[in-house]
Amino acid sequence: MTIATYTQTLTSPSVADAQSFEVIFDWTSFSSSSQVPMQWLKYCIEIIPHDFRAKFETAYILNPNSAAVKYLRRLWNITAGT
Repeated sequence: MTIATYTQTLTSPSVADAQSFEVIFDWTSFSSSSQVPMQWLKYCIEIIPHDFRAKFETAYILNPNSAAVKYLRRLWNITAGT
């Protein structure tokens, strides 16, 4: 699936009219080798349409270890205000 197709799918009327949603992240066994580069996350945030992001309601974080907490702090600092 190409990015153009993915963007079209996210902005289709059925998705735009959808209810808010929640996401569960399982951080069990997270390590430094599990980290996704921040540049990739920034790009992901940029290509997800605003109306879709606005429907995101809650993220549940399960079993964060100290490495996950450190990574999540960096992620929080980078994404603040988006």
